[in-house]
Amino acid sequence: MIGHGTILGGVVTTPDIDAALVDYAGTLALDLVSDAPLGEAVAASWGVPDLAPARCATLRPASGEPCWMRLVEQPLEPAFAPVRSFGWAAYELTVKDVFGWPERLSGSGFTIVGNPREIPGLPYFVAMQVTGRGREMLYLNEVRCDTPTSDLPPAKSDADRIFITILATPDFDATLAWYRDALRLDEGGRYEIVYSMINQSFGLPVGWRWSRRGECRSSRSTPIPPPQRTAPWHAASFPRAMPSSASRSTISMRCPSTG
Repeated sequence: MIGHGTILGGVVTTPDIDAALVDYAGTLALDLVSDAPLGEAVAASWGVPDLAPARCATLRPASGEPCWMRLVEQPLEPAFAPVRSFGWAAYELTVKDVFGWPERLSGSGFTIVGNPREIPGLPYFVAMQVTGRGREMLYLNEVRCDTPTSDLPPAKSDADRIFITILATPDFDATLAWYRDALRLDEGGRYEIVYSMINQSFGLPVGWRWSRRGECRSSRSTPIPPPQRTAPWHAASFPRAMPSSASRSTISMRCPSTG
């Protein structure tokens, strides 16, 4: 039985599905489930009916885990840069042998933007980061053990299911309340770590630490300097002049307890 709160899939736009399939079905060894137009019903449910004829390839982990990745063919927005926009910023896939992945990714359409490294204070997993042909951000994450508040899924195939999604939000408290109250998700743990991908994107110091938190309680507000505008901004990106008193957090949510 699929538990409440299980992440069942993700959507990636890519300018060339044939090339992307070489990466996702070839390099990541995900199984191709279907390759067809997106269709009127799905496009309408997304609020973009004009996308109905767009080509859509759906893939699933070789493990058979209930998680599907949709690749939708769309032109690449020239101004888009990863992890600079509000909304879903990255998918995290559970994988085997993360330290072996840089060699496996050599020559593929994935660009390594963060090599595997252990994070002090987070012994639960080891992650690396890549971007794809559509500049989508993926974390390849080898699970070592459960966290004190969450059950983490070890990979059953070389590249397996999505088990974490990263969300950038302008209002942490309101977003957390909605996921807790509307979707009935429990609140997870709170961590403070160096998010190198976000630091690089906004021109922040290499060792700048971010709160990764999921508890409904008062949080320490850390001033963040306005980011340097070192790359084009996406239309839905963070404000050009982020106030110096602002703080940015990501949310860690988990499925409700069943015990």
